[in-house]
Amino acid sequence: MKHKLLILLLFFCVANCFATTKRYKAWTEDISNTEISVLTCSPGDQIYSIFGHTAVRVCNKNIGLDAVVNYGLFDFDQESFVYRFVKGETDYMCGTENYGNFIYSYALRGSGVKATVLDLTDAEKERFIRNLTNDLRPENREYRYNFAFNNCATKIRDIVSFAYSGKYETLQPSEYTFREVIGHYAENYPWYMFSFDVCLGGKDYNTLMTPEEAQFLPEYLDDALNNSIINRDGEEIKPKTREEIHLAPADITIEKTIFTPFVAACILLVLSICNLVFGKRFGKGLRIASNIYSGTIFLTYTLIGLLVTFLVFFSEHPFTTWNMNLCIFNPLIAIPFVGLFIKNKSIFFKIINTALVLLAVLFILYALIFWSFTNHAFILLAIVLILEINKRLI
Repeated sequence: MKHKLLILLLFFCVANCFATTKRYKAWTEDISNTEISVLTCSPGDQIYSIFGHTAVRVCNKNIGLDAVVNYGLFDFDQESFVYRFVKGETDYMCGTENYGNFIYSYALRGSGVKATVLDLTDAEKERFIRNLTNDLRPENREYRYNFAFNNCATKIRDIVSFAYSGKYETLQPSEYTFREVIGHYAENYPWYMFSFDVCLGGKDYNTLMTPEEAQFLPEYLDDALNNSIINRDGEEIKPKTREEIHLAPADITIEKTIFTPFVAACILLVLSICNLVFGKRFGKGLRIASNIYSGTIFLTYTLIGLLVTFLVFFSEHPFTTWNMNLCIFNPLIAIPFVGLFIKNKSIFFKIINTALVLLAVLFILYALIFWSFTNHAFILLAIVLILEINKRLI
């Protein structure tokens, strides 16, 4: 039985190598007339598509070749997909599809597609295709996705560098932090930006990117490809890339919402002030409503705190460590929530409540010092937390 399994495994390995070699030979046939383009797809309106997408097109009309290699494939049906995504252990895949099908799918979304035709020698094209076909092998197709350091754009950036024998350098300087570029793409989607700012934090999130790091965004990679130099035969030259518009983006009007996180935080602040001033002064019905409001605040902050805590201590995602949002979104807020149902509370509750207030004050001081790094709605939410806990301390 073991011998049969070994023979079967050997057969699959040989068949796999043969299929990969066959694709490489097919794609490198008539290499001089083969064009390799980096396709840049414009941002969509869903949270997973607001940064755009990058793929590679390998085209040679003489031999009927027109394939797109796509590193952005994933399977929602993977076991524990949501948990693995939050933990930063999502596996993405690369695959191929017909160029026409690829363009059609983006036309349905209303996204634009432009191509940068790379300036490659025949030897550089062969290196590029060798890397692509190697990644398309069944045992190599899956890769551990990382939204900033290992995604559809960075995979192609690295292949371009490999094709140029590591001699590819961008002339584009980086002038932005990760938070700033994420904010640029999410500026029309304030609740997306709010969720990013809740989950991400720390020094690295607010430091300047290197030119290479900036290319995790498809449009930044495209700019870099058109503003780069390579060392070819001992001579530094600017590659003669060519840009082509393959699909114009649909004319979509984005309706900006009035109900932003900052507006929501202002409303909560007004309600918390009213709750503090009037919550204990009138009848039983108002006191019940006051407790329901406070309980909703405490429970919401606790649930967000559980998510932030998980990201800080267990997630592999970048920029989730040293997240100061733990000062206001903290699982310990469950204790004042429980305290709403206890009449005679011990000194333990007062100690925890006081500590939570001090943490919220610390966050406000941090936010005022690092004003440009902070989502200003969080400052108001910190004040809301202080008011609600303070009501229980009085």
